[in-house]
Amino acid sequence: MDFTVRMNSDLNIINHETGFLRSTNASLKDESAILFDKYVKVIGYTTPIDRCRKADDWNKVYEMLDTYVAEMDAILKKTPNDKNVYKKQINLEFSIDRLLDYINKYSAFVSQGEKYYQKFKGIVSTYENQAACAGKLPKQFGDLQKDIDISIEKFNNSYNISELKDLLYGSSLDN
Repeated sequence: MDFTVRMNSDLNIINHETGFLRSTNASLKDESAILFDKYVKVIGYTTPIDRCRKADDWNKVYEMLDTYVAEMDAILKKTPNDKNVYKKQINLEFSIDRLLDYINKYSAFVSQGEKYYQKFKGIVSTYENQAACAGKLPKQFGDLQKDIDISIEKFNNSYNISELKDLLYGSSLDN
């Protein structure tokens, strides 16, 4: 009975905290879409990120960014003190600063998420009477343990920021 009461309480904690992580993730996703729009607007790209991903239009973004920078360089070679080039550069740098802020938020979220799932793993693996009750536990409990391990692995490996890094530096190493 103690095992069941404690498990119920712990599962409620996990449920509430995964809800928090889901809402934080949704906020970050929305923020990334807004950031993308602002970032690429500077170079003249107007397709929203969801359509860019579906169409795999990254090369166009890279090309437009490279063109934008090349145009700035060409103007500076002709007219070293052209104020319009400096405005373009400031617009681009401001967008890069926003991207760097987002990367820091995203990295903090990934780190926080991994710690939450490590905590969940600790919760579901430390029941005193788990061995005695193991045969009576529902299949979902084993599935939960596996899902937690998979989530930890995703936070450690899959949720990287290579796409953002490529966009930040204006070209992909895969091209």
